[in-house]
Amino acid sequence: MWTNNAYIAASMVAFGITGLFVPYSIGQNAINLGVSAAIMHSEGRLGDFFLWIAPHGQLELYSIFLAGAAGLRIAWSWIAPGERTRAQALAEDGRALVTVALGLVGTLLLSGLVEGVVTRQDWPWPVKIGIGTVALAAVLWYQWVLGGRAYRAGQRGDVEEFERGATALVAG
Repeated sequence: MWTNNAYIAASMVAFGITGLFVPYSIGQNAINLGVSAAIMHSEGRLGDFFLWIAPHGQLELYSIFLAGAAGLRIAWSWIAPGERTRAQALAEDGRALVTVALGLVGTLLLSGLVEGVVTRQDWPWPVKIGIGTVALAAVLWYQWVLGGRAYRAGQRGDVEEFERGATALVAG
């Protein structure tokens, strides 16, 4: 499942510049999710459907929407660059996009671990869903608290700053 989600996220990041691919991709994924839910409902198993996707689905969907937003950010750089030239806007926002893409690898990996390890356990569903919720909360805390501090300190998402921050985080 990780490779499928990574492919979807990478496609939205790569083809987001078109401005059309992201809404199309999100729409197709929503349709497929709805069809799956409808099939389960027709078999009287809609509750099972939601239980099986709830632990990992929170972080997975967040990651997919984040990938879509990052792709659309590049489209917006092309459409409305502001005071910058289009080339400057694409270059600057493209560098920030690399940081987002690297982060998506981590969030989708974590979502995949929850899906592959936690969901199949014989634990109560509230525990499994709780683990998925904690995983999402950890990612949001990292992005909004630590990322907010870095942004306010003047780090705007270039790759070298990301690597320094990741090294510092691992070093403790």
